[in-house]
Amino acid sequence: LSPLGPNGTDRYLFLLEDTMYQGPDTVFIISYRPRTGRKFDGLKGQLHVHTDGYALQHVIAEPADDHSAGMSAKLQQRFVRVPTGPHGTGPHAWFPDQLNTFLFFNFARVGSMKVIGVGRTYLQGIEVDVDVERREVRGAEFVMETLATRRDDDFWDSLRTDSLDDRELRTYHVIDSLSRAQGLEKRLRWLGHLLSGRAPVGPVDVLLDHVLRYNAHEGLRPGLGLATNDRVWRFASVGGHFAYGLRDTEWKYGGELTIKPWAGRGPQLRLYHLNDVEESGGAAFRGTPRTLDSEAYRLLYMDRMHRQERTGAELAFRVGSPLRLWLGTARTDRRDLLGYRHAVPLPAELVGDTEGVTLLHDAFLTGEVSIGLRYAFREQVAQLPRQQFGLGTRWPVLYVHVARAVPGLWGGDLDLWRADAMVEKTFHLRMLGDLSFRLQGGMAPADAPYPFLYNMRGTFGNGLLVAARNTFETMRPNEFTAHRYVALHLRHGFGGLLWKRGRSSPVLVLVANAGIGAPVRAERHRGHAVQGMEHGFAEAGLQVDRLLRIGFSRLGVGAFHRFGAYRFPDALDNIAVKLTLGIGL
Repeated sequence: LSPLGPNGTDRYLFLLEDTMYQGPDTVFIISYRPRTGRKFDGLKGQLHVHTDGYALQHVIAEPADDHSAGMSAKLQQRFVRVPTGPHGTGPHAWFPDQLNTFLFFNFARVGSMKVIGVGRTYLQGIEVDVDVERREVRGAEFVMETLATRRDDDFWDSLRTDSLDDRELRTYHVIDSLSRAQGLEKRLRWLGHLLSGRAPVGPVDVLLDHVLRYNAHEGLRPGLGLATNDRVWRFASVGGHFAYGLRDTEWKYGGELTIKPWAGRGPQLRLYHLNDVEESGGAAFRGTPRTLDSEAYRLLYMDRMHRQERTGAELAFRVGSPLRLWLGTARTDRRDLLGYRHAVPLPAELVGDTEGVTLLHDAFLTGEVSIGLRYAFREQVAQLPRQQFGLGTRWPVLYVHVARAVPGLWGGDLDLWRADAMVEKTFHLRMLGDLSFRLQGGMAPADAPYPFLYNMRGTFGNGLLVAARNTFETMRPNEFTAHRYVALHLRHGFGGLLWKRGRSSPVLVLVANAGIGAPVRAERHRGHAVQGMEHGFAEAGLQVDRLLRIGFSRLGVGAFHRFGAYRFPDALDNIAVKLTLGIGL
């Protein structure tokens, strides 16, 4: 929360520390810190206010609470007067020209020494209020060249505002020596691998997603996935995986070829074949970011899956900065292993039987085409030598996936369609914390087989008591099924309003989930219980996260209450008390 924001004087204490004179002007040096008794994520530091327009000339800021066990930062920013308008013909304005950043890695040590990072940014050739052609700002916001780290000293000296002194040269030498001795670069690379899901071992990458998984259907699922990396060829990658479910006692495997004509930038063509399991009635969206969010705990409750053999091709590319597209086609043979049968009645006049005939199917062969998109309005993009990724946006992000099964395509015999959409956003509210929402929905034919319908993401049962974000915390797994649905998930975290002592820094979080779904035709489904949700489902709860820190784990507790048309007669059956588990520094 900035001390210069609205109502800053109510929350911050400002003290006039000194006065300096610069020619006819005066500079007031003012310190600031949160007022006693105010609980919010505040700053402390100094403001240098220049009487020419009463503008900021210098700012120093750092977190007021310096007891962070993870990472903290301090910054200094300087402003100068520059002319405005074409050729500097307009009045002067204040504009930043230097930023110093200090990073304190409190969780890392090299022997007895702490790790600190220092960065200095200088802006030169500043022009204000001039016309800029669109082509000059089109494309990636940040670009790192492939040979950026191989420049010689003369190149970097030409960009520095001052030459390196002996102390700074020794600092670089010591850092390089310590990095080699302690393997710091290797550790940082492994952190990047964990976020990307790939860990290089010579000419191949280990696909971390396939090393070990768990879900309620397969149980513990050890396996291995490998793919060639740039050491073999930059413009293509060949990979595969295999795994074994200890609970379902079944092997799974797959392979793929990815062609990258413009490595790290342009479109990618992926050809693949897999023989694996997939959630029945699940919905997935391409382009969702890889995070360590608690939503992944939903896998603990996922116990209704089917076997599928799938062969397909997918073309992925970006249209400008905001839009990413995936175009695909596939032949998929789905087979149920849990006793489910889809009932298809045949008319009596068709089969010559006065009572008619009902066909029961447990296998579904489709030939489909699909399109997926992710649209993030005004999202900025970073271009690295090996990959391109988004830097986020202030606007909600939209995900869409549409699939159409065409009879006769790739030998498929079903005529089906499915359309899914999701929009999500987190709002940072001054003094009120973070409000996040996810609105998700989908449509499919009412008489579709169960794998193409929608399981309403319940996460209460199976003997487990772990909260999962963006799910229904008091709903039993597979309790409701729909062919059309809309679900809204709201979450508001109030930040650190309570105490911060030692390993405990609790955060209050309000949770509300609601949904409505059109019922399916129960007579068409044998072996799986199906129940509609046409009257609307609702629940609300309170979480206290980060009650206890153990290593990188953050433990808390949450309580949720089910109400509305689907509440149970026994009041206790409507309450779910769960453990909340997060990961962080």
